[in-house]
Amino acid sequence: EVRNVEAGCRIDASHGEVRIYDVRGEVNVECPYGSVEAEGVGLGFTVVGPHSEIIGRRIQGAADIQNSYEDITLRDAAAVTIRGQHSGVDLEKIRGDVQIMNSYGRVIIEGLSGRLFIEGKSLEVSGKSLTSPEIRISSSYEDVGLVDFSGPATVTLSHGACSLQPRSLMNSPIDVRSEYGEIRLLWPSGESATLEARSKGGNIEWKLPGSPALRKENGETVVKAFPGAAGEPAVYLSTSYADIYLEERTAESRGE
Repeated sequence: EVRNVEAGCRIDASHGEVRIYDVRGEVNVECPYGSVEAEGVGLGFTVVGPHSEIIGRRIQGAADIQNSYEDITLRDAAAVTIRGQHSGVDLEKIRGDVQIMNSYGRVIIEGLSGRLFIEGKSLEVSGKSLTSPEIRISSSYEDVGLVDFSGPATVTLSHGACSLQPRSLMNSPIDVRSEYGEIRLLWPSGESATLEARSKGGNIEWKLPGSPALRKENGETVVKAFPGAAGEPAVYLSTSYADIYLEERTAESRGE
């Protein structure tokens, strides 16, 4: 255990439990087997723990985490970079950019004020309360769900469902390209943006006010709507052999 250090510290442990509290400088830890827990780090927090659970709270600098087969939990942190395999990632109240490369795991993030980049396969993604200048997510064989988010969002997905509940479409274009997975978009009430939705071998269920400007069915269902909203953010949704659902986001659908 390390506690109340005015400078930084470096810890190399082959296995065991590492506990770090209130370090003003940078923290570097290597712990292949065991667990690492830190609270109150003044600068950067770097951990290499191939088979270690990692927990960090009140991290003032950038967090750079590498692990596999164990969970990563960060609360109240600045920029975050995570490289993992079979890792469960749980982030809350992140003030900087987040970059995650992970496979065969799950990512949960709530409260973000930076960019979000997630890339992996068989990776479930769940995001809430995201205010981001850019969101990019790429995954497969698991679901992606974003609730109460703003900022340009791009999702590339196969064999998984995508559910989006944007806070607003103003300055927040959405681009979802999926294969073999349904797309569900809850449209912010009262807003308009140019829309194009395409489903090859599937249907498009329209539950928005008004009627689509164009609808074709010839092996591919195409819906285009709100053409008068030129210049506003565009929404593009595309999938194959699955359905697209478009409905209005109301207070009831938000669970209020």
